[in-house]
Amino acid sequence: MIHQKSTVIPKRRNFSLTKKGRSDQAIHDVDAAAVAVRGLSAGYAGQPAIVNISFELGRGERLAVVGPNGAGKSTLLKALAGLLDPMKGKVLIHGHGPCRHICIAYVPQKNTLDWRFPITLADFVMLGRTQRIGPLRKPRSQDHDVVRSSLEAVELTAYAQRQIEALSGGQQQRLFIARALAQKAELILFDEPLVGLDVHTHREVLALIANLYRRAVTVIMSLHDLSIAASHFDKILLLRGETMGFGTPKAVLTEDVLRRAYGSCLQVIPDKDGAFIIHDTACSGGEHEDV
Repeated sequence: MIHQKSTVIPKRRNFSLTKKGRSDQAIHDVDAAAVAVRGLSAGYAGQPAIVNISFELGRGERLAVVGPNGAGKSTLLKALAGLLDPMKGKVLIHGHGPCRHICIAYVPQKNTLDWRFPITLADFVMLGRTQRIGPLRKPRSQDHDVVRSSLEAVELTAYAQRQIEALSGGQQQRLFIARALAQKAELILFDEPLVGLDVHTHREVLALIANLYRRAVTVIMSLHDLSIAASHFDKILLLRGETMGFGTPKAVLTEDVLRRAYGSCLQVIPDKDGAFIIHDTACSGGEHEDV
């Protein structure tokens, strides 16, 4: 279990200083939203995949980004991570653009990584300390302590010296969370982390993500499963190139909104209580490729 120590947050907090004492990282404005997206349009080769997206999240909130294939979910996460420049609008993390923040952890889709790369779990998690250690510097004893505690938090201590290629799908996602913990991330972006995992492993990964709430970590996760989005997240952003809905699960997951977003990709079946069982067939419902 992850335990949180009570801390006093200063009015403005600097996360990294150069040798000369000047900030080389973004300063957090504690009065600002953890995430503020304002009129964001982003895409590739001059073609927008998402248009005019706006929303805000407070510190520690959990947001599920849902929508049919091609809705722009991955594009949004890349823009939030600072990996993709906006065409219009802006992204603010604690009051500043994302590119100079070391508090953002981006967890890409599993198939984007080469799991055959020869690196141990401990060394992989240590990568989360890179920006805090500094270039051309060796990890200190405190960095090794952080790596050990991060692996312990996700129950991977016994595998610390094993190669990452030996991990199961669920263990891979736990390893990403360990790296984010070692990084001391305050915003973690997960791109489809549950794809290819069985139901039991879903529960394990979601339980670990729920524990991040105790550290006031803001979590944004793209998903296909609407039932998981409704039961495990504070807010939902429903995309189809543009915002179809944003708010609490109860406010967003209505029949009218879902039919507009998914069209023929959605099956709605009334149950005995008059509610709706929503089944997302994950077919393509948007005009853009989700990359």
